[in-house]
Amino acid sequence: YTYAELDELIRKIASGMRNMGVQEGEAVCTRVGNYWMQLPWFLALMRIGAIFMSTSKYLTPAEVEYQLGQARPRLIIGEGGVSFDDVIAAASDDPVVPYANEWGASHIRFSSGTTGKPKMMLALQRANAANAKAIEDVMQIDEDDRHLLVGPLSHAGLHYALPTLNAGGTVYMKEAFDKETFWADCSKYGITSSMVVPTMIATALGYEGDAPTLAKVVSLGASLAPAL
Repeated sequence: YTYAELDELIRKIASGMRNMGVQEGEAVCTRVGNYWMQLPWFLALMRIGAIFMSTSKYLTPAEVEYQLGQARPRLIIGEGGVSFDDVIAAASDDPVVPYANEWGASHIRFSSGTTGKPKMMLALQRANAANAKAIEDVMQIDEDDRHLLVGPLSHAGLHYALPTLNAGGTVYMKEAFDKETFWADCSKYGITSSMVVPTMIATALGYEGDAPTLAKVVSLGASLAPAL
């Protein structure tokens, strides 16, 4: 997708959700796994002031029901709800004026639940913008950057794609991390950055390949051993 095509896709998704009755401040949840459409959908939700929520495919049915009960989303996309095609089909040709309240709610995430039931956490539009700008500045991201997104879109993976888009760069998305092709993908697409957890790098090092342009790697989730 070019940026013009992405903008039109975002407009259609935003229009479709609005025509399906989604209002400012209401949550919309996807149950689609690590499907790439979650990225433009997230941006479409920001455009109309609605709230992003995404359930991990690794949750049990009881865990999903608990999260849905806490968030009470207006609309579900995927399992138990409508499809992205249904949303786009509901779109009209009217422009969608971007939501302008930086203090409005943006997305819902849940804590890990290690000491009790997972707690619902609400982030603001302002927080998303500040987070993206901070990452963009620290990693010195610009329009020449090419980010390989292999992490979960229901969690941190999404928020490391946004800074690259904010700077006018290119995002390559995979449904899952593949230890056998990670280096080859980096080489093939001229990848300059990626977000991983230490286990991903540790397992990928067992396979052949190189990544001559990969210069910026964010490691999350656990301590990255100096030797690794």
